Amino acid sequence: MNSRSTDTAELFKDACAGDRAALARLLSLIERGGGDARNVARLVYPKVGNGYVVGITGAPGAGKSTLTSSLISHLRSKLQEVSILAIDPSSPFTGGAILGDRVRMQSHATDAGVFIRSMATRGHLGGLSLATSEAVRLLDAVGSPCTIVETVGVGQVEVEIARNADTIVVVVNPGWGDSVQANKAGLLEIADVFVINKSDRPGADQTQRDLEQMLELSEIASGAWRPMIVRTTGTTGEGVAELWQAIRRVVVSSLTLGGAVGIFALSFGVASVSAGASVWQTCALSLFVFTGASQFSAMSVVGAGGSMLAAYGGAVLLAARNLVYGLALSSSAKQTAGNLPRRLFAAHFVIDETTALSLAESSPRLRKIAFWTTGIGLFSFWNLGTLIGAMAGSAIDPEKFGLDIAFPAAFIVMLVPHLRSKLGRQAAVLGGALCLVSISFLPIGVPILLAACAVLVGVRNAQ
Repeated sequence: MNSRSTDTAELFKDACAGDRAALARLLSLIERGGGDARNVARLVYPKVGNGYVVGITGAPGAGKSTLTSSLISHLRSKLQEVSILAIDPSSPFTGGAILGDRVRMQSHATDAGVFIRSMATRGHLGGLSLATSEAVRLLDAVGSPCTIVETVGVGQVEVEIARNADTIVVVVNPGWGDSVQANKAGLLEIADVFVINKSDRPGADQTQRDLEQMLELSEIASGAWRPMIVRTTGTTGEGVAELWQAIRRVVVSSLTLGGAVGIFALSFGVASVSAGASVWQTCALSLFVFTGASQFSAMSVVGAGGSMLAAYGGAVLLAARNLVYGLALSSSAKQTAGNLPRRLFAAHFVIDETTALSLAESSPRLRKIAFWTTGIGLFSFWNLGTLIGAMAGSAIDPEKFGLDIAFPAAFIVMLVPHLRSKLGRQAAVLGGALCLVSISFLPIGVPILLAACAVLVGVRNAQ
């Protein structure tokens, strides 16, 4: 249809199909406000919750636009589509805005995988435009997998981006201030990642020390995320890959956890077939009764001589608690899953791991991403591991390949991505090797202790 149409339903349909002109028109309607903007919001609401939003903020001249351009280049090198909302200040005298942030992103103007939209603040305070929240939701609804929101140059108390992004990147420069400045309230409190941009300039080491001292003095809860400090040079792209890894930490944590759980699934598949269950019975139990406790309890019943009906009945009753938990989470479940059908589906993924990773996040959007990424990752790895273990079950001795190997191997898989030093990663690998070598001649439990000692050395040296 004609993208100049004001029929919001048709425009939204075309935007979802990839029509950029229709998307730009919808964004204009949102900025204009009024009845059309409310109609767009009604169309958008049922489809939100799938995209990832990164907020980039910092003082004027910190290099946010150049850094954003480098991030775009990095994402496009991985063939990932990205949308940009670049917020520029409006003049308090004329009301106009130069919308200059996009000038530094001109190299991406002809890239079909990049959508850039400039927005003026129009007098709105907080570092964003009044329409930014709705614009972010619209981009999410039309299928943008990643949206980067670059704020105007902000001061200490302009922190509105914290309510609109999953991950907050605060950009500072060498020589920006001293340790007293680093400990002031406001902007620095919202950071998930600190970026020392223009780190090729003198003073970068002192700036990093000031930020690290501030973090040491902060009351960060045990197990909570400790903001990372990354050095970059936006003009050359140096450090941008490391920055993106810091931004995507939730996905990394979820996938490594999924890989670890997949190792337990191998043990379950082997144990299930060895206990007398068929491959299809084992895989069906993993698909429809998605809790490790339920599945291992079922195999215990079968191994003790009980019937498959009794084993499956007990497993289903044990797993039914997840449905109760998922529905009983009330407001938390509504934030995570949405309406009742989605909450029922989400209840299938309510297990210790998904709950822990989602509750560890600070914002509702990040909790939602952590829950679904962890749940789907665990479900996929568990069922794949179960299938492999069940098919290989007749060829593997469960006495030698059991939980005594699975526990240390799984925890090492989870730890390796989080051990930042080379020595730490080597210690984790050593722990796994010690376990595998000693499993055949040491009593049950001792190999786990050996692996744990090696991993603890790695954790200590990684800090």
